[in-house]
Amino acid sequence: MQYILMIAMGTAVGAWLVIGRIARNPTRSPAVLAGCARSGADHGAKLQADRLYAIGLEALRNNEFEHAASVLAVAAERGHARAQLHYGVLCEHGIGVPEDIERARSLYQDAGAQGDADANFRLQVVDLLKARGARARQ
Repeated sequence: MQYILMIAMGTAVGAWLVIGRIARNPTRSPAVLAGCARSGADHGAKLQADRLYAIGLEALRNNEFEHAASVLAVAAERGHARAQLHYGVLCEHGIGVPEDIERARSLYQDAGAQGDADANFRLQVVDLLKARGARARQ
């Protein structure tokens, strides 16, 4: 795990350690090295999404809604569940972005699929409001 983390951080030392361990142990194949690099890249992408989410939250705290929406959108596209929830709320209410209930609903579904209970709650609220709106129009 520590070797993968070093590769994810992009250090030459981490790559050297993994290659050294594989060279000392001939039973390890290049597929193992590729798996380590892939896992390290996944970890690096998660760290980047976490940083973007933190930047987005800070922008929300400072009432910089357009900036928050743009940063949270990127983190949400990268699969960050809490970013999907917060960007969904911005889309639902049209804060910093044009109002788009269907986009918000999609974001809530994605976050809910990752186990975010708040996103599942927001999804139920959106569906309930949509059902009431459809009944009111009839």
